[in-house]
Order: sequence, then C-alpha cells, then structure tokens
Amino acid sequence: MDDDEDDEEAAVTAGHKIIDTSNYTATQGQRAVRELRKLLFPSGSGNPTANMVLDRLSNQETEREMAETAATQETGSETAEIAANQETGREMAETAANQETEREMAEAATDFLDISLIAKDTLLKTVQSEKKNYKNPKTFKEAYFHEYPLQKANWRKAIKKEFHDMIQRGVWRFRKRSEIPSDRRCVKCKWVFKIKRNGVFRARLVACGYTQIPGVDFTDAFSPVIHDTTWRILLIVKLLWGLDACLIDVKSVFLHGYLTNDIYMDYPGGMTGVNNFVNCLELLKCIYGLVQAARQFFRKLKKILEKLGFKASKADPCLLIKINEKGIIFVALYVDDYLCVGSKQVIDDLKLNIQETFTTKIDDDLRDYLSCEIRLTKDFIKEASLKILKKNSGKMYLD
Repeated sequence: MDDDEDDEEAAVTAGHKIIDTSNYTATQGQRAVRELRKLLFPSGSGNPTANMVLDRLSNQETEREMAETAATQETGSETAEIAANQETGREMAETAANQETEREMAEAATDFLDISLIAKDTLLKTVQSEKKNYKNPKTFKEAYFHEYPLQKANWRKAIKKEFHDMIQRGVWRFRKRSEIPSDRRCVKCKWVFKIKRNGVFRARLVACGYTQIPGVDFTDAFSPVIHDTTWRILLIVKLLWGLDACLIDVKSVFLHGYLTNDIYMDYPGGMTGVNNFVNCLELLKCIYGLVQAARQFFRKLKKILEKLGFKASKADPCLLIKINEKGIIFVALYVDDYLCVGSKQVIDDLKLNIQETFTTKIDDDLRDYLSCEIRLTKDFIKEASLKILKKNSGKMYLD
C-alpha cells in the first residue's frame, strides 16, 4: 500500500518541478493551488493522494493568508499610531512654532519700542546738541521757507497745528474793514517760533498787545498766580499727610477765555485766499499776546472750579480747596499749570471734570513744576514727619 501511494505521489510529481511557495503571498499561493489542480485533473478525476496534497497546500495558503491579514492589520494599527503620533508631533511643532512666532513678535515689538525710544532720544540729543546751530526764525517767511528741509517740515507742521487749534476753538470770524467802527483800529499780530527744551518745534500766533488802546481794547489786565511760598508749603502738606499729587496742563490755555471788548486783528501770515487790505478778523476769544488774555482765562477757570465746590483760600486767591466725604484736595493755579494735591479719588474726579471743558495733559509724576525740580525721598519724608511730630506733640492741624 505504501508503495502504491509512493508511486501515485511520484506520478503526481513526475515531469513537474515542485513549486516553492515560501516566497509567495497568500493570494498568489491560492492561485497557484487552483492552477495546479486544473493542470493535474483537467476532467475532474479524483486522486485521493493528489487531492490530499492539494488540500494540504490550500490549507497552508489559507493559514498564510490569515497570517498576512493579521500582519496587515497590525501594520495598519502601527501605521495609524505612527500617523497619530506624527499628527500629534505636527500639532506640537505648530504650537511650538506659534509660541516661537509670538515670542519673536514680542521681541520685535520690544525691539521696535526700544528703537523708537532710542530714535526719539537720539533726535532729542541731536536737537539739543545742535541747538546752538539752530536759530529760531524771526519771521513767518523765514520759518515756512527754511533753508533746511527737516526744519522747514517741522515748522510747517507747527504752523498747521496752530491754525487748526484756532479754527477748532472758534477764536475768530471774518469781517470787512468797512464794517469796523471808525474809532477802532486793527491790532497787529505776528508769529513766534521756538524750539523747546524737549526738541518740540512750537509756532505760536500772538497779538501785538502794544498796539491795543487802553480803555478801548481792554480795561483790567492783572491775573494772579500762586505764590511760590504757598506751593512749597503745599508740597510739605503732601509729604506729611501722604497725599497724592498730579500736574494738569491745559493746552492752548489763552484760546479759552472770552473777550468782553470788541477787538479786530489783521490777517496773520500764512492765511491764504484773503486780502488784508479789504478784510480782517474779529476776535471772539483771547489769543496769546493780548493784554487781558491771562486774566480772562483765570476768571473762566475760577468760575468752573467754584461750580465744582472749590473755595479760594483767604491767604492766597490762587489756592483753591475742596473738602467732601471722599477726602480733601488743594489746587494751585499758575496760568495753565495746576498743581493738585489731595486724596486720589477726589483728584480723579477733578481730572474728569476738567477734561470735559479743556484739552489737558496730565502728569502723575511730580518731578518738575514751574521750572523747579522736585525730588521726594522716603528718608526726607520720615525725617520731616519726626520733626513735626516732636514740635506739635504728634498732631498737625489745618485751619
């Protein structure tokens, strides 16, 4: 029997090369088994040994296919994990890149700010160093057509700003000279140009007060200012009571005061489209240079502060005081510079009220007032407080 099976197996393999499927994939192996079955049994004749061999090969290929499928699934899972890791890595890389970009932008902004400050400081130093070579123009034509382009641009910008401030505040209106009363004459005006200590180019249109007629163009001209002793005492009060302080600067201060006399003025240089021999300006508000300009603004400001509850000190009319449930505040008046000392909440209220009427510049850093440099140190405050405590038995009163 064994010999017959060996003969049948020999007959199956005789004349044929045995196929090695070890390097085949599962699909190729199944195809090879099918082709082998057709080749050996074209008419469907049965040979148990051959069928057994073919079934064995088929089972092997099926197992191979299942193994490859499992391997493929495993590979797919690994690929998915790799892809997920890559996606996570990509997101992390993008997050890191965004953070790096934000950091670079922040550094760039800081660098830009530093560069701006350096440029401003450099320009200021340049202007200050070359100030000896810079001459303030004496006439409008000299400033407007300056020989140096940089200075010419700055002077023209300053002139434009001054005209803008005048028009915005309704300082004047146009009139014909034929409409002026016969007993009146036009006040002359001129431009004043100056480079300030901080490097700002300032152009100011001023009236020539010496051309005004006393008793006709003005009556009263005196405008009081804070006494230097008063505001120095005010600084001591700030130190001893631990009060807050700020400086309020009203911009274009003399353009806010209203006139009580009719004043006419010639056209200033730089105003185009007008004939100075035919037309003129009627001033509705004060401008710089008028004899009564400072007084008219002081009267207006004092009325505003009195409406807010301030009362003038009997010792100094330019020291105004206000006391309420929020605290106390002192205001020292000096033309357009005001020193405010008091409780923080009351000072904040005053700032809001002043800004409703005037355009202001507020400086919370009390370092310079009336061209005096102020330095406050904790040691000085402590020493001053101890001296007062010893002198007044630990108490200080304000009448």
